[in-house]
Parts: sequence; C-alpha cells; structure tokens
Amino acid sequence: LKTAFKDHCQTALDLLVSKSQSEPHYVVHEVRKTYKKVRALLRLVRSNISFYSQENRFFRDEARRISTVRDREAALETLDAIYNYHDRQLYKNVFKGFEDCLMDLKRSSEGEKLQVVLKEIGHNLLQKCSKIDTWPFQVSGFDDIKPDILRTYSRGRKAMLKLQEKPSTEDFHTWRKRTKYLRYQLDFLTPMWPDFLDTWEDEFHKLSDYLGMDRDMYNMDHLINSHSQQFQNEENKHLLQALVKEHRHQFQQQALLLGKKLYYLEKKPFLGLLEASWNVYQEQQSM
Repeated sequence: LKTAFKDHCQTALDLLVSKSQSEPHYVVHEVRKTYKKVRALLRLVRSNISFYSQENRFFRDEARRISTVRDREAALETLDAIYNYHDRQLYKNVFKGFEDCLMDLKRSSEGEKLQVVLKEIGHNLLQKCSKIDTWPFQVSGFDDIKPDILRTYSRGRKAMLKLQEKPSTEDFHTWRKRTKYLRYQLDFLTPMWPDFLDTWEDEFHKLSDYLGMDRDMYNMDHLINSHSQQFQNEENKHLLQALVKEHRHQFQQQALLLGKKLYYLEKKPFLGLLEASWNVYQEQQSM
C-alpha cells in the first residue's frame, strides 16, 4: 500500500514538473484526481493509522487551492457538451455572450498566479513524498482493511437509499464522493480478481461519471443565474436553464438505476466476496 501511495504522489510530481507550464489545466485536473486516489487509500486503512486526519486534510486542502481553476474549465466543457447533445436544434452562437463570459473566467484563473500555486503544490508534495516511507502502518491481511472498505461501501449505499426516498443536490454530491472513494479502493484491490474487479471498478467509474455530470450541470445552473446579464435575451437564458434541468434529470435517473445494481449487496455479502477474493489470491501467491 505504501508503494501505491508513493506511485500516486510521483505521478502528480512528474506532471507538476513536466507539464505545468505547457498544459496547466490538464495538470490541475490530473493532480486533483490523483489526490482523490490518495485520500481513498487513506480511507482504506484509517482504522489502523493515527495520522489519517492530518494527511487527509493535507491532500484535501492542497487540491482545493486549484479547485476554482478546474471548475472554470469544467464549465466550458459542460456548455460544449450541451451544444453537442443538441447540435441540430441549437443555433451555433445562441449562448455566445455567456460562453464568452465563461472563457473570461477561465482566462482570469490562468497565468503567473496559477504557475506560482502549482509550483508551491509541487514543493509541498515533494516534501510529503519523502515522508511516506516513515508512515507507521502495515497491511498484512484482509482484517487490516476490512472495517474501512465496509465503511466506504456502507456510506455509499446509505447515500443512495436516502436519494431514492428524497433526492437533493447535496445528497447527490455526497453520493458521488462516496462512490469515487470506493471506485479507487476497488481499483487498488483489482489484482485479487482482475477479470471481475476490473469490470466492477469500471461500472463504479461510470456511476461516478453520471454523478459528476449531474454536479457539472448544477454548477452550470449556478453560473447562469450569477451571470444572467451575459445572455442576449431572457429566452436564451431560460432555454439553457431548461436544457440543464433536463440533463440533470437524465443523469440522476441513470445514476440511480446503475446504483441499484452496484449497491444491491448487503454489507455482509459485499465483504464476504472481497474477503474470499483476498484469501484465494494469497493462496495463489504462495503456490
């Protein structure tokens, strides 16, 4: 597990060193994603480590320093996706004023200030990487991760069941975070049963994508309201709001339908399946 932590940190470091100047938005996206993977693995052993809160806070807060940059890039990607979904039904420049506004917001997050922040993040990460070998923990058996992967799965399942009763924007966002953590944990465990767990992780990836697109649409709606003066007229504004609402409904329904399959198992069978996979894997390794 320490190797996985170091590999993720090294991946982020390599990006920060080699591409922060030429592809800053790509680096921002990939570094934030890598930090989520690290936080997912920290959650996998949180019951066995005393430093969970400290390290989780470090990676969370460092990622937050560049969250606005990613949000502004994602807003343009979301608007472009809406155009693509409805390319034969929308005039090419129907939302041009608003799109220009989003572009200006993106540009305002670029430049020297972003480079300074990325350099600081790289410096802080380099120091963190040098300390991972000294983290006092060891995973020697399934019991070392058992309570924590169960906690991740149970929280995701609980979040989904709550949404089935009473959907809300923040609860969808919470479910998305729980799903991402489980997805990254399953990705780490994939060698135990590659043919099965790799497919399972792919499905959780698909679920987190549905929930991510729902979140992007929610953020788009917020931007529409806060920059309503950028539209040529009220009709165009209401049109985009209607399209956003339609897509949010579709993504939420797709997520709930897929979630019913992925979170179908009760806690005991879920844990039993992973434990059996772990034990068989260990037997195979000793043959």
